[in-house]
Amino acid sequence: MSVNVRPLSPALGAEIEGVDLRDTLDARTWEVVDRAWREHHLLLFRDQELDAEQEVAFAAHFGPVSRQGGNMKHARDYMHISNAVEGGAFPNGELLFHADHVFYEKIMKAIALYALDVPSSGGDTIFANAEKAYEILPDELKSRIATLQACHVYDYGVNYGSRRFTRELLTPDAVQAVHPIAWTNPETKNTVLLVNELSTLEVIGLEPAESEKLLAELLGYTRDARVIYQHAWRSKDLVIWDNRSLQHARTNFDPSEKRTLRRVPIAEPVAAGAIA
Repeated sequence: MSVNVRPLSPALGAEIEGVDLRDTLDARTWEVVDRAWREHHLLLFRDQELDAEQEVAFAAHFGPVSRQGGNMKHARDYMHISNAVEGGAFPNGELLFHADHVFYEKIMKAIALYALDVPSSGGDTIFANAEKAYEILPDELKSRIATLQACHVYDYGVNYGSRRFTRELLTPDAVQAVHPIAWTNPETKNTVLLVNELSTLEVIGLEPAESEKLLAELLGYTRDARVIYQHAWRSKDLVIWDNRSLQHARTNFDPSEKRTLRRVPIAEPVAAGAIA
């Protein structure tokens, strides 16, 4: 069966058909996959029979497993987003739009999720293309944010997902980082609108009211229908996406139904001769 790339939406995403991820992919198949990755930022592989080791092996093509953050303080190369597996993170409820680890100096490159159990309805993952969000900004707004930076925060001890982090919610263990609002993806070289609903605390150098007003305006573009793809999970879906250029959120679902996704976080590859 030939490999086929089927776009999922005008905003982002493509389904890769004709690939069994249990197999060793040949160079020509990887060429198709890599081209689709750069163009669409998110890849969907349906009906994949994958154990954890096989998922990790596939993800390794994109980079090493990330150990950064409070959810990977164990010996495994994966974790669970689950209300049915002991120790599962973010078990129930909605999640606000965010990109993982923007509150660290090194932003996570990518995330692979494999669906083990999905509810009969709800629990969708909504993706927003933050490169496209930047593209559709008015020129005046692009000029305004060109040199501005934002502070991003997260607290694993509090670990809210449906409520924006504010200073009042944070403990002394909270992590934070400052990044340009108009940030450049090192792989695509495109500009990303790097603010999100969950963890962007403030715009550096602005008064609180002015910061809130600007963030509200910018965040409206990350929810624009032109940049959105909503993924309704099926069992055995494997989705991998560029966490630097996409944000993701989750819709609510019945907490009495099982929802378990196996997550492999992917870091930027370490350049030859560099110190990790």
